[in-house]
Amino acid sequence: MKKIWLCLLVFVLVLSSIPFTAWATPSQDPPFIDDHFEDLDLNKAPEDYQIGPDPQNDINKVMVAEVPPTSIGNDSEKAMKLHDEGGTNVTAQKVFQQQNGTITTEFDFMQPRMAGTSKFFQLKNAEGNKTALSLELRKPAGEEEYTFVYSDNGAYVKLTDPPIDHQWYHFKIIANTVTSTVDIYIDGELVAEEVAFLDDFSEDGIARIASATPGSGGGHLYFDNIKVYPAPTTAPEGLRAISGNEKVQLFWEVGDGALSYNVKRREASGEAFVTIASDINDTTYVDTELVNGTTYYYVVTSNGEKGESEFPEEIEVTPTDTPELPGTPENITSVARDTQVNLQWEPVENANSYVLRRATKPSGPYQVINEKITKTSYTDTGLVNGRTYYYVLSAKHIGGESLPSEELAVTPINSLSMPVDVTAKEKDRSVALSWEAVEGATVYEVKRKDSDQGTFQLLKTVKGTTYEDKELVNGKPYYYVITAKNKATQSLESQAIAVKPKADDGKPNMPKQVNIHNIEDGELQLNWQAVENADYYIVKRRDASDQPYTIVGEELTEPVFTDKSLQNGKEYDYVIHAVNESGIGYSSIQVKGTAAEVIKVAKDGSGDYQTVQAAIDAVPDHNRSRIVIQIGAGVYREKIKIPNKKTNISLIGQGNGPEDTILIYDDNAKTIGPDGEEIGTSDSYSVLVQADDFIAENLTIENDSGNDTAQAVALSARGDRQIYRNVRLIGWQDTLLATDDVRQYYVDSYISGDVDFIFGDATAVFDHSIIHSRDAGYVTAASTKKTNIGYVFYNSKLTAEEGMIDSVELGRPWRPYSNVVYIQTWMGEHIKPHGWNNWGNSENESTARYGEFANSGPSGEAMERYSWTKQLTLEEAMAYMPEKVLAGDDNWNPVEKEILLDSNAILSSLTLDGKSLENFDPNQKEYVVTLPANEDLPAIAAEAMSEKSIVTISQEGTEAKIEVTAEDGLKQIYHIQFVTTDDFGIVLEELISSGEIRHPLAKQLTNAYKLYQYHDEKGAEQQATKFLQKFKAQMEKKPALISDQAYQTLKQIILKLIQK
Repeated sequence: MKKIWLCLLVFVLVLSSIPFTAWATPSQDPPFIDDHFEDLDLNKAPEDYQIGPDPQNDINKVMVAEVPPTSIGNDSEKAMKLHDEGGTNVTAQKVFQQQNGTITTEFDFMQPRMAGTSKFFQLKNAEGNKTALSLELRKPAGEEEYTFVYSDNGAYVKLTDPPIDHQWYHFKIIANTVTSTVDIYIDGELVAEEVAFLDDFSEDGIARIASATPGSGGGHLYFDNIKVYPAPTTAPEGLRAISGNEKVQLFWEVGDGALSYNVKRREASGEAFVTIASDINDTTYVDTELVNGTTYYYVVTSNGEKGESEFPEEIEVTPTDTPELPGTPENITSVARDTQVNLQWEPVENANSYVLRRATKPSGPYQVINEKITKTSYTDTGLVNGRTYYYVLSAKHIGGESLPSEELAVTPINSLSMPVDVTAKEKDRSVALSWEAVEGATVYEVKRKDSDQGTFQLLKTVKGTTYEDKELVNGKPYYYVITAKNKATQSLESQAIAVKPKADDGKPNMPKQVNIHNIEDGELQLNWQAVENADYYIVKRRDASDQPYTIVGEELTEPVFTDKSLQNGKEYDYVIHAVNESGIGYSSIQVKGTAAEVIKVAKDGSGDYQTVQAAIDAVPDHNRSRIVIQIGAGVYREKIKIPNKKTNISLIGQGNGPEDTILIYDDNAKTIGPDGEEIGTSDSYSVLVQADDFIAENLTIENDSGNDTAQAVALSARGDRQIYRNVRLIGWQDTLLATDDVRQYYVDSYISGDVDFIFGDATAVFDHSIIHSRDAGYVTAASTKKTNIGYVFYNSKLTAEEGMIDSVELGRPWRPYSNVVYIQTWMGEHIKPHGWNNWGNSENESTARYGEFANSGPSGEAMERYSWTKQLTLEEAMAYMPEKVLAGDDNWNPVEKEILLDSNAILSSLTLDGKSLENFDPNQKEYVVTLPANEDLPAIAAEAMSEKSIVTISQEGTEAKIEVTAEDGLKQIYHIQFVTTDDFGIVLEELISSGEIRHPLAKQLTNAYKLYQYHDEKGAEQQATKFLQKFKAQMEKKPALISDQAYQTLKQIILKLIQK
């Protein structure tokens, strides 16, 4: 027996002499998925895949198919095919054992032709509601062709050049759930490294692969040789150490497949390693209570799904009582904000933390404001705007603290509000601007552009709140914005205002407050504010921007007009002119309307339907032309659903205001559904809109389940490019669910609730709206994806029930990367001074993206806001402007802006044979040109003052007509009458008979003419000239008795005769 134990001891000693790297070998476990489809029946779906649609149909199906002989790069006979001829998405998904470490996925992929917008491969969690990676066929920003991309929360990052049709490509994807990153290989080449997961997988593992075709566009996808297998667990690389006084700190890189780490130590070579720490989740460890001067040996191993990794090479380190200090932080930068200073710096090697000190005088004395900073940035808050602060920074690790950095001086600045109530008064060749003063502003920049396109250019910097822009062109549109400014900063630009200068010529001003809406099938109705001194109105229309306007309504005595017999689905442009006895005034703003099929809903049975849902159901699926559903005033208690296939629907309330048409229901999350289970928050909606391109106007959507029940959604908005204008959304908790990674625009609206009453992951802008808190709670609970923009409140107002003080927070993060921004928003005293909430999780403070800029009101002050929220700079705020936030790949811009058409129909020049017409005045329309006898008529040329006007010249005999047509269709006509010196007497007689020369001057000129004629016939040139000069002197002596035009005409003849 002793011999046996002796043999065992020898065996153990032999094993102990084997290098540690040979102790463990990677496991060769079978893959979770290994699909090559060769043994499966053709034209049938693989049984272990979840497929859609279900049931399948002939044009949308998943099946095993023959590998097309025309394809290149795959010798297999069979593959899985997602066959899609359009109409709906074809999907294939497969679930496998959840993996929390590192997994590798490989597959071969081919498409016979480009299946653009396909999400052809995704890694998901078991439930399928979270996505780690989405490979898609998209057009990257700025490119015209579809190619392989990965989705970066709305952005598409290019992986390769566009794939070739019929070409097979081999993909290899290594996904690490610990680091939440992915490496992507295509045909053996690493094309993307450490791509961040789309969603938070901290509580989920990867357990599903998925693929989806475009749906509406169609396209076939082929897959073969699909494998999913765990990556072998490897020991961490890059192990290094720094020594301190009686302690050592170890650092290492992430090991493949590692879920945690073990630290092992020995004090002499040849000794057995002892595990001193196990299941460490970090990539650093501090070993303490060591003996200075003693050398220690360390290794770190990884723990994976299948056990512990092999041993790496050891390192040795010796603690000391004189350790080396960390380096001094360098390249510190600062951003001055409203009551905040944001500091950033380069990381110091091996630093564990940083110490920030601050002073109010150069060179101190300094006070420590934070000595446990673990990041390379810090926001100092609660500062006094305009006061300069002085900062120094040092680094710390186990060896001690570094020397301080160079001093950095920073002055926080107060954000300026944009000027409001900007007005523009049109005057003769000028525009008078005025606006409200902005607190903190010392000057204002007035900017102008001459078109609705392009950028504004600085016109003038003024100290007051008024400015008159002069030497303008009457009838030409001008657009203005005002910016408030001081020495430190400036505001956002004001809302643009458009105006056309106008002479005080008695003509009426242009009509304002023009609205357009659908009335009946193929009809559009316009209404506008009545114009003072207008006798009637003219309405003009054009069918395309490159066509001229034509009159469709004239001599309208009321400010309303209905245009009929229009083509449904077609967009039309309109302008309106007011007219009186002085002439036609300038055109109104241009309005656009789309003729549409109209469906009417009325509770009393007078419409097409009595319920809203019945009208929605009547809309054709995948409708491409807008259909307007007019809802008569009344209360409609029904649960309404607009599925994603019911696109391009408008719901328009027909009451005087949104409170007159109410869509209401009373479900809540605890309501028992048809299956006997609680329906949950998502299905508690009163109205669900899944469809894209939806519009709601002038109505109320309400959930009246009550404040004492569970979550109750009024509106669940889940479609892209949705617009809600002048609507009321009424509820308590969870009033508005704006979600599903889409874009929505809420304008001139009212939303009320208490807890999280605006929530979800949509990109949504709330513009000029009232957000009303009915009880204590949180305004928002955004679940924004990591790189998306979430909720933007712009020029809005936060109000509350009377008596509510410090009881509501601006938002809390439903998901870690929640993004909510308030810009130029008034906040009542119900908002708590610190503003925000981290949902009880301090980790959210490092990921949530909460910002404010130039807010006002009792709670708009930034002084007490949390340091993990941000007061935006001007540049940062500009990135959140509605038109930028909502643009997307299709440049969607639902923000309405005023567009004025040019009404100027004036000539800037008139030439005869290339020479300017003598005494040309753009405002004079009639000319008489005297030519020597028997001289040919000159060539006429004319240029319009506006580059958008059209000039046409026609001539008949000795009369010429120059017609100028402005952009909006207004016309001016200039006439030229050519006469010769032989026509002197005839012209004089006509001017007297027309009343342009009055007595006694008419008699005096007639006598002078007769005397001239008498001497001219006798050949007495000197006497004839004498009486011509007398004729001219008499005209000049009595200007009140002769019109300017008559004077100029006769003057021309006289000068020609004298010259002769």
